[in-house]
Amino acid sequence: MPNQNSLADESDTQRIPNSITTISPTIHEIEQGMGRTVRSKSDYSLIFLLGDKLQDFISRHSNMFTPETQAQWKFFKQIAKDIKHNYSSIEESNKQLNNLIEKVLVQDDSWIQLYKSKVQKIYKEVLSQKQDQDYTFEQAEQAAWQYALNKNYQEAARVINQTVTSDSGSNNGIKYELMATYYDKFDQQRAFDLQKKAHNEQSFLFKSPNSSYSKRTKKVGSEGISFCEYIKKYGFEDSNDLATHIRAINDDLLYTNYADETNFRASIQKLGELLGFDSSQPEAETAIKEGGPDNLWLDQSTQIVIEDKNRRASDEIFKGDVEQITTSSNWFAEKYQSQTFYSVIFHPSIIFASDAHTNFKVHVVSESKLQLLKEAIYKLAVGICQESLNYWSAENLQNLFCDTKLLKHSFISTYTVPAKKN
Repeated sequence: MPNQNSLADESDTQRIPNSITTISPTIHEIEQGMGRTVRSKSDYSLIFLLGDKLQDFISRHSNMFTPETQAQWKFFKQIAKDIKHNYSSIEESNKQLNNLIEKVLVQDDSWIQLYKSKVQKIYKEVLSQKQDQDYTFEQAEQAAWQYALNKNYQEAARVINQTVTSDSGSNNGIKYELMATYYDKFDQQRAFDLQKKAHNEQSFLFKSPNSSYSKRTKKVGSEGISFCEYIKKYGFEDSNDLATHIRAINDDLLYTNYADETNFRASIQKLGELLGFDSSQPEAETAIKEGGPDNLWLDQSTQIVIEDKNRRASDEIFKGDVEQITTSSNWFAEKYQSQTFYSVIFHPSIIFASDAHTNFKVHVVSESKLQLLKEAIYKLAVGICQESLNYWSAENLQNLFCDTKLLKHSFISTYTVPAKKN
């Protein structure tokens, strides 16, 4: 999976993860890499897309690739589906895959004819389905920029406003923020209002000066019902894609000095959402200065305040880390007027340093407990891909969550241990 190198790119990845601005450069880089395997019409190649993150990204954004890439992607997904359906064992599936690879490498005539006819048919279907609306916002951005260059900020804002839709997943937040940028030139109060609206839509966007933290709503419903909502929200159409997405979340849950803290916190947020909590990153999303937690999981019966220390190599939990979970716990108790919550640290060790003190009972997802959690998440992914997506009703999903021991009410007892004093 290509990584974003500049600070601006990293910022966009966090603030506007599903916008064309963020996704397009990554798609270009992936397709550029694919294109380097062939240089002429007589060349042929096999391309292996390795890693759950890369596969998850392509599955969720496949409609933004070129029609040629989309056609090949859809064709090979169908092949994978057929192999999975017709050959139950891993050995048989691998044998069929190896046979396919050999046919490509020796340029088997029957394979060439099948490939050309199928891909060409899918290519025509993709072209007929492709809608110009995929690029509407990008075009509006360009038009608005031209108006702004001529200091016609009212028209620039109007052009962006035309792209605002009623769809829940339509990136309206970034549109409001861009409109606020133009309104700031001639109507600052309207700009503040739009920026506040943008932040309410997408919590990683900038806060206006008069914004304040908004309390989250505790999630209601079983794990199975919540996960059905999760599937619908992210638009999964295939159980293999969903399983890959779950494994991609799991891949970032690592205790090591080389791990990325931002990715770790993002995965904890996605994990909380996956388990059925209202899951957020208060400190990162709202730039809380008074001590908000890294992560916050809220359910009608279980509230968990979380600090992430995945890059700690020490055998002890430092004084500063304990002070952070204490501050975050006090913040939650004050903001939510509640004392019935769990204070949790993700940390390899369960031992407090001798100078570390807190008035809260702290639970730790230790190294061994994190491994146990990762195994359960992996089992969930394996279970998901055993059946088609249509099979996974709320009831069947609830049974799977029970089987894999990923229930909200038992998370603390199963995957944490009380911290100890040195």
